[in-house]
Amino acid sequence: LHTVQPAACETVPVYKENQREYTLIKTRCFGTLLQMEVGALLVGRIKNYQQEGYVKKGHEKGKFEYGGSTIILLVEPDKVKIASEFFENTENGYETFIKMGECIGKI
Repeated sequence: LHTVQPAACETVPVYKENQREYTLIKTRCFGTLLQMEVGALLVGRIKNYQQEGYVKKGHEKGKFEYGGSTIILLVEPDKVKIASEFFENTENGYETFIKMGECIGKI
């Protein structure tokens, strides 16, 4: 598995080669979201607990076994206005660390 640092993404197809798991989350406000966990250096496996059914905000969805990784969230077009800091950070080659409950955009 490769690191998910921005520099690695320039030379290796990290998001294509590293282990991935994804979940489709159907919401009232945002439409259908796709949440994808990507294994990174020292992450041996991704374990999602629930395969189908209702989810509750804050409920543990799964875990990365040994190490850290990254999560990708795909949103339907025109459903959310993502905060500009994320685009600015990406353009400047910076990662954006997000904690649960932090605002990443608005309806």
